[in-house]
Amino acid sequence: MFRPWIKVVLAATVLAAVGAYFASGFLPRVFESEATLVVGRALTSANPTGEQFQTAQLLSASYVELAGERPILEEVMADVGVTDVTTEQFSKVVSVSASREVPFLRVTAQDGDPERAAAIANAMAEALVAVASTIGGPDSESARFVEEALRTTQARIESIQDEIGELVAQANLTPAEQQQLDTLETRLASLQTAYAGLLQFSQNTSVNQLTVTSSAVPPDGPASPRPMFNTLIAAVLALLLSSALVYGWTRLDDTVKTIADVERITGLPTLGSISRMPGERDREPMYRLAALLYPRSPGAEAFRTLRTNLDFTSVDQRLRSVVLTSSLSGEGKTVVSTNLAIVYAQSGRRTLLVDADLRRPGIPRILRLDNTAGLTNLLRHDDVDLDELLQTTEEPNLRVLTSGPIPPNPSELLNSNRMAEVMDMLGKICDVIVYDSPPIQAVTDAALLAARADATILVVHAGRTREPIVRNSRQALAKVAAHVVGVVLNQLPASAEVAYYGALAPDGPGQATADRDQPAAARAVTRPEAQRRIGGSK
Repeated sequence: MFRPWIKVVLAATVLAAVGAYFASGFLPRVFESEATLVVGRALTSANPTGEQFQTAQLLSASYVELAGERPILEEVMADVGVTDVTTEQFSKVVSVSASREVPFLRVTAQDGDPERAAAIANAMAEALVAVASTIGGPDSESARFVEEALRTTQARIESIQDEIGELVAQANLTPAEQQQLDTLETRLASLQTAYAGLLQFSQNTSVNQLTVTSSAVPPDGPASPRPMFNTLIAAVLALLLSSALVYGWTRLDDTVKTIADVERITGLPTLGSISRMPGERDREPMYRLAALLYPRSPGAEAFRTLRTNLDFTSVDQRLRSVVLTSSLSGEGKTVVSTNLAIVYAQSGRRTLLVDADLRRPGIPRILRLDNTAGLTNLLRHDDVDLDELLQTTEEPNLRVLTSGPIPPNPSELLNSNRMAEVMDMLGKICDVIVYDSPPIQAVTDAALLAARADATILVVHAGRTREPIVRNSRQALAKVAAHVVGVVLNQLPASAEVAYYGALAPDGPGQATADRDQPAAARAVTRPEAQRRIGGSK
């Protein structure tokens, strides 16, 4: 599925990666700084409870919402000196997020200046600390009193512990010293009880307290852009997107592309695979005659293979009349018909090429023949001299019967008894007749011819003709009991190892190279011999 598209996928991936890398160099640099705060005292408490953590988590969410309010933003902007943006724009520069597992707040600020980014983050952290005491807790005076009492009690406890240590270190205590030791131990126990009570009170009344645990510092490098990261992301996205498009296109694309497709759809063998000639749309039609102009090219060999495979479809009795048709116009049946007739003639058999497309004849144009008289004259008049209608070419064994004037009733002519008589008459003067007929899906002319011919070949344009159309064409030929011997898969993409058709021209490799370098008009002038071989005489 991906093999035909691998170069496209790789090219898209490389282009996206290179584009992202160079685009990153033009993006403005953004520095990011972060400050961290802890909510409450659950983490520093000696015996933290689940209720303390739950309360701290709820308060963390409140602080996150509070950080986005206009008064807080305006206060931070005033502290930092930001005056060139609105509060809405500033809210996108600084953000506050809460952890889901621990009572932490992270203040992140972005700016083009690393110093300013750190200042914004610290200003927001200080603003949240200042407003924390106003959210559901005791007033600041009570909190300061408790904190002071804790520090004083702790200092007295440490002093008494030192005095007790000095007395205990003595070997023999006097009665007065022993009494002093007992008094100190009693006071120590009392202070410790008081300290525990103050500590418990402090922990229970400061769940909403915010403490800065890590201040923001100017970052060493920018947070964005990151060229290598952007390059990797662009490459991965391009690879995934292009692969998805290829997968979707391949799934939706129901055109016939391979020999396996042909055999699966029609149940017929592929008699020939004709590669696409580079630049053939820009060249004159005569240059599509690979079998005549480039007899040693891979294209000519493909038509000789088609001739051989066609002969082997009927071993007991040689085929004398072959009809070539296609599903739609533009699939190359005229080119295939002409080249097939040429290789039959080159094999020594008397060959007649008949242009039976009485609506849009193509053989006179590709062979540069006169089309004033032809098959239609033979069908309308019994007294027409057949020899005067047949045109010869430089190929000794190839003669051509063009379509002649376009009639108003092609189907009636091809379905007439006179057409059957003409086909029998033509079969007596040559060994092989190649009929170029109209597309089977467009009109019924091809079906009428196929019903009377020894063999019919369906030409399919690879990568263009859709499967349902090919299937319908096969069924249409089956309805008239046509002997369809196989399919020619035309216009296959030329692989790297397939040489250009003109690589081995009749005049030698040097002439072929010169032809490729000249425009079509110049080639027509410098190839008189080839043109004489194409356009014949009566």
